[in-house]
Amino acid sequence: MKVNDPPMRPEEVFSRRASHYATSKVHDDKVTLSWLVDAAAPGREDVALDIGTGAGHTALALAPRVTRVEAIDLTEEMLGEARKLAGKRGIDNVTFSIGNAMSLPYPDRSFDIVTCRRAAHHFTDLERALGEMARVLRVGGRMVIDDRSVPEDDEVDELINRMDVLHDPSHVRDRRTSEWSALVRGTGLELLSMRPYRRRVPLSHFTDMVDPPTESAMRDLVARASDHAKKAIALEVTDGCVLLDNFFILLSAVRSR
Repeated sequence: MKVNDPPMRPEEVFSRRASHYATSKVHDDKVTLSWLVDAAAPGREDVALDIGTGAGHTALALAPRVTRVEAIDLTEEMLGEARKLAGKRGIDNVTFSIGNAMSLPYPDRSFDIVTCRRAAHHFTDLERALGEMARVLRVGGRMVIDDRSVPEDDEVDELINRMDVLHDPSHVRDRRTSEWSALVRGTGLELLSMRPYRRRVPLSHFTDMVDPPTESAMRDLVARASDHAKKAIALEVTDGCVLLDNFFILLSAVRSR
């Protein structure tokens, strides 16, 4: 698949990969989950909404700190994994249901917290999705987003986004910090914080779930990258293992009126 081709529907991809995300160390990263929960500043009486919940890791991290969590996703197979994980952990104040970020099935000002973790790069209309998140927030409510990102560098931006399209054909775009800042401000919410960070992963993290021709294309893309791009992603090859940095951003905003 080419980077400029229309993305596949996420449910086409994640219905096949659901069980992987339930056990994914990247998605169940306790450190970054704790960052997100802290940024949400949950209170015992709060009601939270987790968008693109996947296997439910964010919703389940929030659940012990709030009254109730509504968690939505486009993919029933993912929701099935989330329900199983909730059962294993004995968590019963989360409701998992089908829902679309671009058209949230909730009235205005329904939630104290809205979270979205590692899902926004799949949204075909991110501006609309952010508007929906702002719409359902109560005054004083917090929106917290954790997503893949790219540096403010055209060449590295293109390399990472091409990698992600090959890894996942439902990928739309990893965005820069400057893009996120403009998008959030466009919702009318007050931007509270932006925290860029990196996570070091093996290339196999991207290639394990793809077919051999796609894996070959991904390895070739990295091998042919310029010295500048390789330095930017801290590319390292040791005993045949390829390591590189992934870029993320954690941001929070509040509805002040």
